Amino acid sequence: MAPGTSGQFDVTADGALLYSKHLMGRFPMDREIDHWARTGEPEAAFAKVIGAGRRP
Repeated sequence: MAPGTSGQFDVTADGALLYSKHLMGRFPMDREIDHWARTGEPEAAFAKVIGAGRRP
């Protein structure tokens, strides 16, 4: 995680934006972060947004 725009946090990997509060409208839950860290893949809700190309 890194400080993002407007003082919010963004999640990036290899320089690519993977998550921001602006993108999802909320912060990720602990279980979502744990799943992502464990599997390397976002849960379905994140995958839908990322797959649709919606980025801040």
